[in-house]
Amino acid sequence: MRIRQLQLIRYGKFTDHVLELPRAEQDIHLIVGPNEAGKSTTRAALGDWLFGIGVRTPMAFLHPMPDLRLGGVLERDSQQLAFQRKKAHKDTLRTPDDSPLPDSILRPWLGDMQRPSFEQMFSLDHAALRAGAAGILSAKDDVGRMLFQSASGLEQLGRVLQGLEAEAESLWGPRRAGHRLYTQAQDDLKLAQQELKASQTSAKGWKTQRDALAQIEQQLADLRQQRDQARHQRDRLERVRRVVPWLQRHDAAVQALQELGAVPAFPEQAAEQLADTDRELALAEAEARRCQTAIEEAHRALQTLPPDAPCLALAAEIIELDERRMQYRAHRPDMEKREAEVQTHWQAVQASAKALGWDASSVQTVRERLPYAALRAALAELLQAHGVLWQNLQFAQTQVHARQQECAHLDAEQQHLASSIDHTALGVALAHAQQLGDHEGQRQALQQQLIECQSALAVELQALGVDALHLPLLQAMLVPDATEVQALLQAQRADQAALEAAQNQHQQQQTELARLQLVLKQSVEVLQPVTRQQVLQARQARDDYWQQCAGGGAHASAAWPTQALQYQQLVAQADSLADDRLERLEQEAQYLAQTQRLELLHLELTQQAQRGQQLAQRLQERQRQWQTLVQACHLPADLPLLAAPDWLERHAQALTLHQQLGRLQRQYDDGIQTCQQAHAALVALLGLADGALPEGAVPSHPSLAECMALARQRLDEAERQRGQRDTLRQQASAARRALQNLQAERDDAQRHWQQWQQQWQPALRQAGYSSDTEPATLRTALEAMERISSGLERMDTIRTERIEAMRADLDALAAAVHPLCQRLAPELLGTVAEDQVGALRQRLSAAQEVQAQRQRGQQALAQARTGLQQAQQRQTQLQAGLAGLYALLGPQADSHSAAARHHALARAVAQAAQARQYRQELAQAQARLHEQGDGLPVESLRAEVQALPLADIPAALQALDAQEQQWQAHTEELSAAAQQARTALAVFDGTHRAADAEARRQDAIARMTEAAQRYVQVHTAARWLHWTVARFRETQQGPMLALASQIFSQLTLGAFDRLVVDAEGDKPRLYGHRAHGALVGVEGLSEGARDQLYLALRLAALEMQVQPGCAMPFVADDLFINFDDQRTSAGLQALGQLARKTQVIFLTHHEHLVPLAQQALGAGLNVLPLPP
Repeated sequence: MRIRQLQLIRYGKFTDHVLELPRAEQDIHLIVGPNEAGKSTTRAALGDWLFGIGVRTPMAFLHPMPDLRLGGVLERDSQQLAFQRKKAHKDTLRTPDDSPLPDSILRPWLGDMQRPSFEQMFSLDHAALRAGAAGILSAKDDVGRMLFQSASGLEQLGRVLQGLEAEAESLWGPRRAGHRLYTQAQDDLKLAQQELKASQTSAKGWKTQRDALAQIEQQLADLRQQRDQARHQRDRLERVRRVVPWLQRHDAAVQALQELGAVPAFPEQAAEQLADTDRELALAEAEARRCQTAIEEAHRALQTLPPDAPCLALAAEIIELDERRMQYRAHRPDMEKREAEVQTHWQAVQASAKALGWDASSVQTVRERLPYAALRAALAELLQAHGVLWQNLQFAQTQVHARQQECAHLDAEQQHLASSIDHTALGVALAHAQQLGDHEGQRQALQQQLIECQSALAVELQALGVDALHLPLLQAMLVPDATEVQALLQAQRADQAALEAAQNQHQQQQTELARLQLVLKQSVEVLQPVTRQQVLQARQARDDYWQQCAGGGAHASAAWPTQALQYQQLVAQADSLADDRLERLEQEAQYLAQTQRLELLHLELTQQAQRGQQLAQRLQERQRQWQTLVQACHLPADLPLLAAPDWLERHAQALTLHQQLGRLQRQYDDGIQTCQQAHAALVALLGLADGALPEGAVPSHPSLAECMALARQRLDEAERQRGQRDTLRQQASAARRALQNLQAERDDAQRHWQQWQQQWQPALRQAGYSSDTEPATLRTALEAMERISSGLERMDTIRTERIEAMRADLDALAAAVHPLCQRLAPELLGTVAEDQVGALRQRLSAAQEVQAQRQRGQQALAQARTGLQQAQQRQTQLQAGLAGLYALLGPQADSHSAAARHHALARAVAQAAQARQYRQELAQAQARLHEQGDGLPVESLRAEVQALPLADIPAALQALDAQEQQWQAHTEELSAAAQQARTALAVFDGTHRAADAEARRQDAIARMTEAAQRYVQVHTAARWLHWTVARFRETQQGPMLALASQIFSQLTLGAFDRLVVDAEGDKPRLYGHRAHGALVGVEGLSEGARDQLYLALRLAALEMQVQPGCAMPFVADDLFINFDDQRTSAGLQALGQLARKTQVIFLTHHEHLVPLAQQALGAGLNVLPLPP
């Protein structure tokens, strides 16, 4: 089964995103994206799509929970299944057109695979890789557990096994221990049974104590009633004392309201409204006065500011000229500076010309004497090349001479070296001997293994009760099938456990039977139940005595008083028994139920005994079957069934050791023969066959190691001489080639020197110098000529670009300002143009300032007029706002003036505020009276106050306090007496103690049962897990290790060539075999190597699992974070090999892996980038 397509329709950050996973020969797909791109979301989507979206999935941060949906296509051979998965409680599987699908439709594709199993076996990330590596480190002494947890993905298998064994040990064990739950429950059972037996009850003592307790409780009830009456009186006194102040405030408020009389009903905010209106009217009136004053001042200011219209009309031209004036203000000083600078340059030019002996009377004469620039450049270039060419010629001649001497020296050294000797055969023989490795150590190791194997075989044979002479009999022995023996042993153990359980249950039932018998005995002794037969017998005795009295005749009349008294006693006895039976009917029902339970226990004991007999018979029959099997297979006659698995295992171990002993002996003999052959070949090739050795004091009969050392010495010496000869030949050849190159360079340097001489003489004549002029003299002259040329150029630049340009700007400014001066200020004509422009700019600034002042005055005048109008409107509005209050004042306000009306309104508003305050105080007093007076009406409270003088209340409260203290002391005495009576009653009342003891006994039995059941489960699980690991090691160790060795060698780039299992010791151990022969245990591997070992084991297990056809996609998530590029490439290649058998989906954050993966897996790799 593989995934053809994954649709992230609405899931996490994705919306309608599709991942295409087409089939290929290498079915591997690389999904890559940066952090936060959705790599983890994609991995979670694979599991949610196949197995269902979780109830509290964290993927609903973008889409609502009910809208989450995934889709895709599964394919297997030519079959395909397209379906979608939505977030819901039922019907989560849908077709692409949203039709429901049954959940069973995935069973043919997934089988019984569940999500946890899929994530453990077919998914691996970096954290699981590191945890797996740590897990195999903890399982280094158990190869089976290491392979099983690597194949299953259970990294913490050892911890699980330890947890199961620890829990089993804490539940039960063969030896009694106080920390075990079963032992604790057993101890509690014994204590409960002892307390149950000791429980006794005395009816007469119990009745006496019960009557005493009832009398004390009645006294307590009477005392509580008296205290309640006293508390009621105290509450009444306290209420009167609380309400007196509030009652006085209530009456004062009522009287104040009556004195005010009728007051207009102004609003609560009337006083505040009136005060605000008065304040606003005053402000509006002040604002009106301020605005009128501002209007008058603005008129006076405008009359004192006449405008300058002609100047303002030419403002733009004046401003533009002023800006130009500011730009040109530094021209005249700068012109003077530039003239001085030109004079300075001319003086420097004159000094340089006079130093050369030229005529420096004028600029023109200097220009005519100065050679043209091209000639000066040609002379400078020739001077620059002079030194380089001369040095090159001298250096080339020196190098040629030195190289000629070196060639002569190398030829002389080659003549002193002897010719070489061929040592090829000796090198082959030495290589063959070196392949043997540490032959002496290997021989000793094999010899030690032989001894250990012989010892182990002897131990096994001794345990089997035979010696080495009878080993062929063991080989020919027809041993029974291990499964048959195991089945007999399991059945025997099951029946034995069932027999022990039946015996334990029989003992528990006997204990329960004794308990019920004790309970029935106590019920009869304490409760004395009255049976129906006893009532019938009493009634029959009463009736018989009546018949006897009635049939006595006349002579019995004298005894009638005595008979009547006896008859009354019989009637009372019968009625008393009937009443007791009715009162104890419930106890009789319990007694009957316990009697039935007792009979049922008798029946169960009988059945349990029969069950025990059947189990014992089955055990005997199985023992007879085992004896028959022993005789048929010729096993030891005294071999018990329980020891059979161990005997069979030792039998197989003895045969295995015998085979291993033969193999080790053959390896030992082959190693000795190979060493002897290699030794003889080296002796012959070294010329030591006669025992005579050359100089060096070597023994006449050297060992193999000594021969190898001598051969290596000779080969090294030959190699050294050959290297020297090759080096000398190479050096001589290189020296001759270098000599030829140096000679060519010398000839080239000499040719360039001659060409320079031919160019130098004509150039001197053109410059006016003699042919014998020294280069140094000419170089000094050229530097002076360059200074003269530079000075003349600077003089021309300053006159052209600076002085003449500034003079033109000033002339243009004078021509532009002249017309303006004629129109506005003729008196300025005749002055400098800059001064004319400055005067016009000052006049314009003054005119603009006057214009701005006039504009500000006009704006102030307009604002003052607007403010005056707004103040007048505000006064009108405020007067209108008081109309409502005047209306509430009534008709009396119409006959007064405005000021009087306003004063009357203020007085009425103040009276209304006082009335409102009095009403609030009255309401507060009424509320407090209701609260402090316990809800009684005001009149009732006033009656209580009048009935009780206030002066007498403190004395009455003190008397009640003293009485309360007496009652409290008496109550404590009676409570103590009641507690003593209850304690004494509890001594006699054993019913609850017996019930408690019975409850604890049942609880202890339940805990013992629970501990036993849990022990069986945990112990069985641990044994099953051990058996599964051992079974996996027996069946899968060889193929899995062979495949894992190849992958591990590939991942480590050949540093380890295979994995080796050392079967010596109690438990086999796994080692990595290095390429040079060293063995490294798991604990000796580096962290990276352990990661690669675990990855190799997982991949090998996956390849073995997919071989039978149960292929599932393998999801790898950033496995190579700690791998370098080479081992990452090797890991990708290993995944590519797995991808030839099952689909592999590799997720990563690292984009640099893409080219590495394409190089390792081919350019056709399916790369799926995730959007950022």
